[in-house]
Amino acid sequence: MKQIDQKKRKATLREKSVKWLAGFFAVMLLLTLLSRVVSAMTVPVLQTGYIKKSTIDRTVRASGRIVQNRDRAVYTIGGLRVGTVFVREGQSVAAGDVLFELDFDALGKKIQETEQEYQRLELALGDLESGESLEAQEREKARKRADEDYKKASERTGREVEDAKEAMEQAEQKLEDFLAQDPSASEGEDTVRTELENRCREKEADWNQAAEAQAELEREIQAAVDADKEKEMQIRQSYESKVSAAAREVESCEQEKARADAALEDYLAKLDSESANDRSTQEEILRSAYEEKKQAYETALQNRQDSMTNASRNREDANAPEKADSSKKTAQMTLSEKAEELNQLKALQQQEGKICSPVDGLISSVLVTTGEFTTEGTAVLMADLTEGGRFQTTVTKEQEAYLSRGDAVTLKGNGVDSYEAVIDTIQPDKENTNSFVVTVQVPEGTLEIGTIATMTAVRQSEPYSVCVPLSALHRDGNEDYVLVIQEKNTVLGTEWIAERIPVTIQDQNEMLAALAPGALTEDQKVIMSSNKEVNGGDRVRLEDS
Repeated sequence: MKQIDQKKRKATLREKSVKWLAGFFAVMLLLTLLSRVVSAMTVPVLQTGYIKKSTIDRTVRASGRIVQNRDRAVYTIGGLRVGTVFVREGQSVAAGDVLFELDFDALGKKIQETEQEYQRLELALGDLESGESLEAQEREKARKRADEDYKKASERTGREVEDAKEAMEQAEQKLEDFLAQDPSASEGEDTVRTELENRCREKEADWNQAAEAQAELEREIQAAVDADKEKEMQIRQSYESKVSAAAREVESCEQEKARADAALEDYLAKLDSESANDRSTQEEILRSAYEEKKQAYETALQNRQDSMTNASRNREDANAPEKADSSKKTAQMTLSEKAEELNQLKALQQQEGKICSPVDGLISSVLVTTGEFTTEGTAVLMADLTEGGRFQTTVTKEQEAYLSRGDAVTLKGNGVDSYEAVIDTIQPDKENTNSFVVTVQVPEGTLEIGTIATMTAVRQSEPYSVCVPLSALHRDGNEDYVLVIQEKNTVLGTEWIAERIPVTIQDQNEMLAALAPGALTEDQKVIMSSNKEVNGGDRVRLEDS
């Protein structure tokens, strides 16, 4: 029995050992499964890709509006009452459409007033031309008189100088003859008395001649005044220098005559009280006569010089250039402007006061109001549709760096259609120094003026051999790097490990980065994205495809 019992106990122990061993392996299998589940839950799941050859394109997108290439201003004459306005801002019009209409009755009244004003200006211009002709005649008359006066003054003063010279030479000869006489000889005829009497007669003749010249001058002045009494003051002023010279000449001759008469009277008085044969007295008288004649000669020379100077100046004044007078030219210009205005008013009357659109256009602004008066400026401003339109937008300074005049762009309006065009101008924005205004000519028959559109421009770079998405690029301090995966055998099997590789960025845009060749190979799997943060050396697993 004991032996049977021992055998039973050994069988039970073996069974228990097998069960325990089976349980141990079951637990180990369970733990392994649990470990893999936990590992799968904690290890980052990622997507990978390969480097590729590509260009780094710069895309510039900007919204703007289609505006007109040219504005067309519609004018009319100022001061006309507006009867009716037919258009409003934003309205499309065709060539010949009526924009607004003037008050026809007020237009007729304006034409009548303008015609009367034109007639007044015409009459005023005629008066100016007539006055200009009379002034020309007066200037010609003054020139002739100045030439005649110069000739007369030359002849008159020439004669006076010759007469004075001859009288001086005669007095000098008498003095020389007296001094040559023998003092002891008979005195004979009283030469002193004869000389004094001759001098008195000469002085009287000179006085009569000066008085006659003065009277002749007065007659000449009166004749000129009678010919043009309206300019009496001007005529008399022009003769003032001559009148003064003539008066001085009469006064001088009168004084000379008085002195000659007084000398003769003194001599005759002396004859009554003294001997007429007093030689010294006779010599003194003859010398005095000679000096007097000499002084008269010198005076005649000076008078001739003064008279010729005055006559020459008067002739220069008469022949002086006319001063500039633009009155006639101004009147002609005013009359011409008034005639042009009258023609424009009559043209408006012929078209019944209707102001029409010169071209197909879009009304930008209306500057006239029904019942109000027009001004000299623009009445209606409109976009000229016949000149086409242009797309206009504003870009930043950074965007402008990737745009150039002549670049191809795509324009897309509110619809689905898009249109190819080229950049026309790029100019600094006057209102914002950090912006630029870009214009693009719109192809004919595509986008209408006022349409909001989007411009897309793409600037391509040179091809790069190593390009990755920006999501694959990382930065640590000053170092840029990417993560690739490497296979590694472990006790748990084959695993993927992340490896950090430093790179140098050559260029990039908002999607791709171009890297310097050499750091990566074409067969390396680059981590593009992951569900968790990944660092170099981390275990990772690939996303199930």
